[in-house]
Amino acid sequence: MKVIIHWFRRDLRLRDNPALAAATRDADEVVPVFVIDPAILARPDCGPNLTAFFFKCVESLAAELEGVGSRLVLLHGDPLVEIPRLVKQIGAAAVYHGRDYEPFAKERDAAMAAIGQREGFVVRSFKDVVVFESREVRKEDGGIYTVFTPYSRRWKKNALPELEKNTPGKGGLAATLQSEKLPDSGWQKDSEKLQWAGFGEAAARALLERFLEKAAAGYADNRNFPGVEGTSRLSPHLRAGTISPRQIIHAVEGWKAKQQSKAAQHSADVFISEIIWRDFYQGILDEFPHVTQRSFRPEYEAVQWPGCEEHFVAWCEGRTGYPIVDAAMRQLVATGWMHNRLRMIVAMFLTKDLHIHWQRGEEFFMRHLADGDCAANNGGWQWSASTGTDAAPYFRIFAPLSQSEKFDPEGEFIRKWVPELANVRGAAVHAPSERAPLEWGKSGYPAPIVDHAKERLVAMELYKVGLGRV
Repeated sequence: MKVIIHWFRRDLRLRDNPALAAATRDADEVVPVFVIDPAILARPDCGPNLTAFFFKCVESLAAELEGVGSRLVLLHGDPLVEIPRLVKQIGAAAVYHGRDYEPFAKERDAAMAAIGQREGFVVRSFKDVVVFESREVRKEDGGIYTVFTPYSRRWKKNALPELEKNTPGKGGLAATLQSEKLPDSGWQKDSEKLQWAGFGEAAARALLERFLEKAAAGYADNRNFPGVEGTSRLSPHLRAGTISPRQIIHAVEGWKAKQQSKAAQHSADVFISEIIWRDFYQGILDEFPHVTQRSFRPEYEAVQWPGCEEHFVAWCEGRTGYPIVDAAMRQLVATGWMHNRLRMIVAMFLTKDLHIHWQRGEEFFMRHLADGDCAANNGGWQWSASTGTDAAPYFRIFAPLSQSEKFDPEGEFIRKWVPELANVRGAAVHAPSERAPLEWGKSGYPAPIVDHAKERLVAMELYKVGLGRV
């Protein structure tokens, strides 16, 4: 009997799981395994919200496997020790897993392949977290795309992969194996504050269906408004792999084909473009791993960041005196999620108004986001700070007030997350200290800690000096 271990990591689902489908085809019995790695849990980029969301999805996966007559085997420890030990114990022929492009994961997986070669078992990896890997989206000369628009054009020329349909059949071997429990480290309590209707594969599919039914037609118009339910909220599920990007693309393309409205079809294209951005940043991380340590563009390493710790703390705590910034930061800390438009606003504010290094904001996000993804988070922060691939030019600096007025025009989002301003009427909520001094004075809300107009000029000078353009 040929036994294959499927090593679950960022693919906590049974449907459209290439590694799991291949294991099911190749083996007489598949043993599903998830390793609780203390080294990962101790990483600063593995915050409590990400952990809580992930473990809730592991629980759901275990239930799904039991429903098809299998069982998830939980191991605790270093996977480079625990998985080879299990291979030897059950006489497994191979270990299959999905690929991951983070530097530490690539190093770990190369080590696992070397162990397999030395100890006589096969280790196979499969594309999973992207629709197309970087090597599948190349220039005519084989070069790597570092600008999104031509990358997107080339990406769209590829044939969309078909969905995998295999799921593991019944097998009794996993039920005979000793299995650990998920650690009791407070993550159950942390999961209660996460604002998602459910966790796991079924919840992800339901969320996608809800998006297509309720919000997809207006996505192009509504996606930038944090007070409107205009986005899919699928990012944590993509991070945990409870749904694949291929499943999403297929569903959106199918929905688009049924639409009569040109506007709805355009909204589908805009949404798909966001999935392409996700592939783009995964490819950048894969090809240029230095981005986790420094700027993608080396010349920007000379830019100075003289911001002070007091301002950083105020930003973290939502006490900058800029309501749209503070509302966004409070939402993040309270729920583990932040709207994408707000991520850009607060990132630019930290780097270009407060002059604080983008890596500090990147680290703070990863400690709090339930959808904390190294590639997307790093790409977004370097875009906002102008240090990354195809980034906003350094002289593009969002004005918090105009962003607030444009994307939260009625101030509903601000009033929800900054209750001190709940009684400030009308447009004054965007700049209460200037426009409604009486209400502001009674509110307890702080005055702006910096003057945007002045700090914008300071930022441009810092970039010019660092880049030698003065």
